[in-house]
Amino acid sequence: MNPPPQPIDLRLEISSFEEPIQGRITNTDGSSVEFTGWIELSSALGEISGESEAAVRTNHNQKEAR
Repeated sequence: MNPPPQPIDLRLEISSFEEPIQGRITNTDGSSVEFTGWIELSSALGEISGESEAAVRTNHNQKEAR
C-alpha cells in the first residue's frame, strides 16, 4: 500500500524576475533543477517534486521492512 501524501519541502531561488524568469529549485536531499522561463519552472517543479516523492516512498518502504 502507498503511504499517504506528505508535504514536500522545496527551496525556490529566483535570480531574475525579468523576462525570462530564471532560478533554481532545490529539495531537502540537495538535488536541484535550474530553469529559465515560466514553462521550465513548471517542469522543474514536477521533476524535483517527483524526486522528493520517490525518496519519501523509499524511506517509508525501508521503515516498513524493519
